[in-house]
Amino acid sequence: MDYGQNLLSDLRRLVAEGNSEGIAALTSSAERTIPDDQQSLVDIAIIARDLGKFEDSYRICRYVLSKNANNGFASYELAMLDAMLGRHVEALLSLEKNIVRMPGDVRSIKFAARMSARIGDFVAARNYVALADEMSPDSSDTAWLRELCAFMEIFPAGLADKISAKFERDNRYISKECLIDWTRAALRDKRGFSMIRLGDGEGAFCRISSEDEQRFQNLYRYCREDRARVWFNGEIDLIKSGFTDTAFGLRQAMYDADVLGLPYRSWVEHEYKFCSPTGITCLVNALRLAQVPTVDRGQSWTTQQIHAELLQSNLLENLVRDHKEISLISCMTDAPQSLKQAFQLDHVEFYRIPGEKAHVHLLGNDAGEGRHFPDRFNSLCNELSQPLHGRLFLVAGGILGKLYCTRIKQSGGVALDVGSIIDAWMGRLTRPNYGTSYALPQASARA
Repeated sequence: MDYGQNLLSDLRRLVAEGNSEGIAALTSSAERTIPDDQQSLVDIAIIARDLGKFEDSYRICRYVLSKNANNGFASYELAMLDAMLGRHVEALLSLEKNIVRMPGDVRSIKFAARMSARIGDFVAARNYVALADEMSPDSSDTAWLRELCAFMEIFPAGLADKISAKFERDNRYISKECLIDWTRAALRDKRGFSMIRLGDGEGAFCRISSEDEQRFQNLYRYCREDRARVWFNGEIDLIKSGFTDTAFGLRQAMYDADVLGLPYRSWVEHEYKFCSPTGITCLVNALRLAQVPTVDRGQSWTTQQIHAELLQSNLLENLVRDHKEISLISCMTDAPQSLKQAFQLDHVEFYRIPGEKAHVHLLGNDAGEGRHFPDRFNSLCNELSQPLHGRLFLVAGGILGKLYCTRIKQSGGVALDVGSIIDAWMGRLTRPNYGTSYALPQASARA
């Protein structure tokens, strides 16, 4: 392994450790450390970009291009950076230069289609898609790319922003403090209550209508398979197993929830910057489906990031401490004991589920054991059908967790969709923005 590869390995290790100082030191000096290893420099620039270190990434790419103006990899990454910084015209110019230099660069052609759609030039977008289709007619990517451009023509960035802003400005949009107050009231009255959150995974299965499904069938298939890869990693066939039909039940779970956490404006804006097929499609469809009911159900909304706000403010921790017994739905077998000790609880009733297959390396091998759907899902739904007498449930179960929340509410329990809060408490770095600062003492000692 040469020095450039060693430096890449060091960077990946620092990222896994959450060592921000080490990362900064390495990315800020990469082109001086390995000035002649262009490929490793581009790889480092990509990692820096993914970490949000745009200045370092931009500088490294510009350095590589100063040494070799025909480096298509650096030019492509520079276009990606421009897109993420909202400079879509500049991104398109870089891609066009790449296409002139390398007429067979299908990746640049496909990205140029997305950038053209982003700036509203849908004629150019369709032309780029046609060119990509001509160059690689057997590629399944072209089918969903064509539909993505059509989707963006109907839902351009400005309209998506207006939809998300409308929710956030509504007087039914509540704060984290209000959510906790309502949760306490439901616990006190021993009545059913649920709060669920919708992200891109849930949005992938937000079914609007048969007509909409037909129009964007390739795009939706791509998004669903992409998200399901994280949960199941090919373990089940989405259609034959019945998962897709079950996941479509999310619509009713949304309408039955007392509080619905929705994609927030800056997240939607971010996905439109680089025209993510899953980000745009899934977040917009979650917002679209939330708008569908014509009857006022008395439902309130909040941010999809409400769980992070509860974690960072200690509001959830204080709520849990006030109860001697709670219930937990999670994949981590060591979580019940950690929560019991950290919050001085008498008992944690644990409902284990298999975790996301793509995150087993972060969650622990035991977390991924078993098959979540349909095996554990069906048995757990039966368990949750018993009277729950106003019991507090913390639910960390992905898209299926939203359906558990509905069942808990129907059975008289109080369900909070807390997702990655449990990961953070257990010191699992599934979300880089948490780090290990929120790990419970016992979990931190084991991490």
